[in-house]
Amino acid sequence: MSTPNQCQFWDCNETIPRGHFLCGKENHYAGYTAGTIDKCPACGQYKDAEYDVCRKCYQQTASAWGQRPSAAGQRAGYADDGLLEELRSLRRGLAQASDIQDYMVFNDDTLRQMTERRPTTTEAMLAINGVGPVKMERYGSEFLKVIRENTGRNTKRQDSQPPRQRNAVQRDNREFTADKDADRFFVYILLMNNGEYYVGQTREIHERLHEHRNNMSKSTKGRKPKLQWFTTVQTRKEAADLEAELQQMNSNPAGRREINRWVVDFKRLSDELDYELH
Repeated sequence: MSTPNQCQFWDCNETIPRGHFLCGKENHYAGYTAGTIDKCPACGQYKDAEYDVCRKCYQQTASAWGQRPSAAGQRAGYADDGLLEELRSLRRGLAQASDIQDYMVFNDDTLRQMTERRPTTTEAMLAINGVGPVKMERYGSEFLKVIRENTGRNTKRQDSQPPRQRNAVQRDNREFTADKDADRFFVYILLMNNGEYYVGQTREIHERLHEHRNNMSKSTKGRKPKLQWFTTVQTRKEAADLEAELQQMNSNPAGRREINRWVVDFKRLSDELDYELH
């Protein structure tokens, strides 16, 4: 374990004041508060939340298993085989083509589930945590193609998996008269003063945020909501689908970790664009 005056992130040697546990220089404490850094269950030090254990513990487990990465990966929580690397490569290419971060396509937890369950049908793919209707439409066919090529047409493995029970989500896909003249719709995430996220969608973002700020929305009244993230889509249906997908993500810890990463990335981009004209 780290000494009391050393950052407790697994590979960080930064000196910190006594009484602190993560440093600010490498943004480790900021990552902890944002939910992108958590504690390794094996050694107690801190790590990137997208991994089940820190890299040091993973490497030690691999060594104990006689340098057999696949077996060690199963013990340590890392799905480590050729299919996973193919899926990561595909994700990287799709992310670069859209100029977004890799995890905004699918996060590592979702790719590991694909590797373990190897879905070869749309229904099986939609049963994977992190795969909703919007992402299925955008990326699903390409990931299914790679999985099918890697595993063949045998669907016995994923058919034996019980279907995922989706939590109920609020879905508002009503069409409004003014929708026919709109060329974009907003899907947004608010952070409330109790630490919870609120997901919504609207045609008029400024009016909707005004309603939230002034306690005119029953869902956020008295909770001091603050905008954390938003994106735009072209139709009300797309907005409703994405809203439902984000609400589903917000209902489980892995999904909230992914939302945290989106929020952190969005804030970094906002900070980069906030410059003074000369």
